[in-house]
Amino acid sequence: MAVWNGLRAWVVAFLVALPVAAWAADTGTISGTVFDRSGQPVSDAVVKASGANLPAGRTVVTGANGTFRFEYVFAGEYDVVIESGAAGGAARKAIVEVGKDTQVDFVTGLGLSEQVTVTAATPVVDVKSTEVSFNFKADALGLLPLERTYRGMFQLIPGVAENRSAVGQSAGGTRQDNTYLIDGANITNPAYGYLTTEVNQLDIAEVNVKRAAVSAEFGRAGGVVTNAVSRSGSNQFAGIARFDWLPEPFVSAYTLPSDLRGLGVRPGAFRDPSLTSDVIPAIGFGGPIVRDRAFFYGSARYGRQAKWARINKVGAPLPDEVRRGSEFYGKLTAVPTAAHQLTVSFRTRPDHQKNIGLNSDYTPGGGSSSDNKSRIATAEWANFMTPTTALNVRYLYFNEINEDEPVTQLGVLPTFDPSRLAAMGQYSDPVQANLLVGGAPFSNTQNYRRHELRGTVNRFFDIGRTSHTAKAGVGYEFTEEESNRLANGWGTIVNLNQGDVPVLRSRYYTAQSPQRGQGRTYSLFLQDDIGLGTRVFVNAGLLLNRDEFSQTVKGSRGCPSTVLLKGGAAPFESRGDRCTFLRFGFGDEMQPRLGLSYQVRAGKNDKAYANWGRYYSMDQKSSARSLAPNRIFQTQTIFDLSGNVLSSGPLANTTGKLIDPSLEPTYNDEFVIGYATPIGPRYGLDVFFLSRTTHNFIEDVPTRLPNLSPYVAANLPCAALESCQLANARRSYRAVTAAVRRQLADRLSTDVSYTWSRFEGNFDLDYSTVALFNTSSFIQDAPGTNVEDPNRFGPLGEDRPHVFKVFAAYQANSSITASTYIRVQSGSPWSARGRDWAGVALNYLEPAGSHRNPTWANLDLMAAYRLPLQGRTRVSLEARVLNVFNNQTRLQTDAQKYLDLRQIPTPPYFAPYEQLNPFFGTGNAFAPPRRLYVSLVGQF
Repeated sequence: MAVWNGLRAWVVAFLVALPVAAWAADTGTISGTVFDRSGQPVSDAVVKASGANLPAGRTVVTGANGTFRFEYVFAGEYDVVIESGAAGGAARKAIVEVGKDTQVDFVTGLGLSEQVTVTAATPVVDVKSTEVSFNFKADALGLLPLERTYRGMFQLIPGVAENRSAVGQSAGGTRQDNTYLIDGANITNPAYGYLTTEVNQLDIAEVNVKRAAVSAEFGRAGGVVTNAVSRSGSNQFAGIARFDWLPEPFVSAYTLPSDLRGLGVRPGAFRDPSLTSDVIPAIGFGGPIVRDRAFFYGSARYGRQAKWARINKVGAPLPDEVRRGSEFYGKLTAVPTAAHQLTVSFRTRPDHQKNIGLNSDYTPGGGSSSDNKSRIATAEWANFMTPTTALNVRYLYFNEINEDEPVTQLGVLPTFDPSRLAAMGQYSDPVQANLLVGGAPFSNTQNYRRHELRGTVNRFFDIGRTSHTAKAGVGYEFTEEESNRLANGWGTIVNLNQGDVPVLRSRYYTAQSPQRGQGRTYSLFLQDDIGLGTRVFVNAGLLLNRDEFSQTVKGSRGCPSTVLLKGGAAPFESRGDRCTFLRFGFGDEMQPRLGLSYQVRAGKNDKAYANWGRYYSMDQKSSARSLAPNRIFQTQTIFDLSGNVLSSGPLANTTGKLIDPSLEPTYNDEFVIGYATPIGPRYGLDVFFLSRTTHNFIEDVPTRLPNLSPYVAANLPCAALESCQLANARRSYRAVTAAVRRQLADRLSTDVSYTWSRFEGNFDLDYSTVALFNTSSFIQDAPGTNVEDPNRFGPLGEDRPHVFKVFAAYQANSSITASTYIRVQSGSPWSARGRDWAGVALNYLEPAGSHRNPTWANLDLMAAYRLPLQGRTRVSLEARVLNVFNNQTRLQTDAQKYLDLRQIPTPPYFAPYEQLNPFFGTGNAFAPPRRLYVSLVGQF
């Protein structure tokens, strides 16, 4: 009967959740067991938790095995009390962290003389979970010499190298496998997978990083899930203000490496693309609306950032890139009754940028101006229906506006004049080592919006000697991308040789209707975290996804009337103007997760753990644009050197795509095994092995080579198309990490980690310094890019065999704090390449990874002085010195050995190269120099 009652309650709760959706991404849990003095579990004991974020408190009841659990608890410190008379009024403190379970056990019935004061329970090791995750609180983040941005937090992740990339970090997959959240709202760019918006650093109360073994509840990210949780108001009015300042004189000069001397390069030509001068004031304030019941928090920030004193590789000065923007945020939390918890938030972040996109390869007029805006809204309701059942409903909205215009306007397709190529478009000049002269090639509109509705129901119950935390949830996500482009001049212009005849090739966008690509994802998950006694725990889950990709073009009446390939994954179904051209069903994306945790030493809160999971990498909804049957396409025109048109027509790989009916979704298989243990009351050790292997790569491939025929989305290898039948794409990641952490106590905190890893294969979207969208990476597009080329296999672009990090902070007294960050990591691999068919250096001339950039060692320091003031008011001065020893290490190398590209009509389609690149083998990206950030922080 007990088994049936538990199962019946679980099924009923699941059915209640079906119409709704949620994601418990910004809270933690408190759980434990109540024993009597003889060691027997106490059932039906009433347990209450209360704290600053939950002043009215919440109660639960212990089950047959004496276990209890509080779900959806905001991060913070709580008093946990056994309230029922039989249990004797025992009390303990618990510190809740985001995404973590804090275990608090009780022995009741002690006499008054036996009651002792205990330290607060903290989740040094979450013994019930097999997830590899790390938490960092605002107080700890504020003590370290990190960049005060969302992106700066990536440096804390063990095993993740610092690559100074605007696209983001790699974590055993591509940069597109990561997920970035703020209060559970997904702020990952739907097309390219990078962090789409920064966040006011004052808002961040805590950060949870899921490195591996992500449970079914949290989705299918194949890399890292980073969730920053914002501050909330409480019964006490409190505020914080911050002013960050990095003026140009506080940045050391660039030095010229020896391998660039004699080439006409000036210091600073290859400066760090992410380095800016900053002036950023920000303020946040929160407090009660109705004491114990409703609270508010709000913040505002203004920022001006500039990339200054830049020059290109031939010594010409580049204009400053200037970004000005503001940010406003508001959050309301309410606990109207003990059974209900509400949260609503909204963030808006408009900004304007000028002269973006310039680097050492451009002349001054080649930049763009951009008007951007992002909006993020969340609404969450948690209903604690019974002491053992909770329902969570969450709605998320995200909107990103990106509209770029060339700074140098050339008109649309002016009369072509080969004697004035810089006025005709963006020209790759071979006389200047393929320097890009002229204006930006097109104006660009690329806007996104995302709606998510998710719901989860939790049921905590006991069956026999086992305890269960069962969860079930459903979700729906709709993402739309609006894209449009128009040529500036004749777009991009390059010089080529067709056979032995020199020609000029232009690629440009003509006036077209906007393209709207739409992605729809339906989700269903089941999960049960099972306690088998007090030392063995099983995490079992199953995530099912159904993905649909469609296109809406006004007046199109849906799909094209003639479809060459249809069926299976290619339904090509019309509904009004909408064409659904790609669908993967629930049966195509079954993602089981299974983990086992064993407490090796009874009562020591350690664990040996293992986890296996499958993750389908289909969250990038830009496939609804890149694989659509009607797309914003480019036209290619070939001129002779007198300006006469030799040929003209749509570029095949930018026109509409076909879908291979046998297409299967890309997925990662992941295995984790490790051991974690507390070392004394403050330290924690975690050692784990992580393995990821990717399968079913999706790529758009031409039906024949050269790339003049229709393109088809297919797996590598594929059965239907000759051009990819031998394309055995591979990618794998293996890593061993050891991390030791000391929580902040007794004025000291430390975090030390080392990771050995191997990231290898022949399919890598991270070969480029710019963002690329999934399924359109130039791989298999043309001669010289084929994955079956034996030279392609080897260490991939983000491979860093050794990554060592040390964070330490020490509070000398109530006024002075000092901290340090030490990083040592292997350099990235590179190999010589020729110029590729598509104009991108991908054609390998030697085995991948034949060379490696130097090891990058870095030391950062910070000192803070707190001015003594009255009451709760505090003012601090901070100084952060980054790259103390000014190690301007080479981070990237110019791997393109030749500048020319001579095409012939028969295999291998390339004639021998003749024109050497004078910059081959020299550095083209370097670590930023020493710089000093000064900050003023006030709190009350």
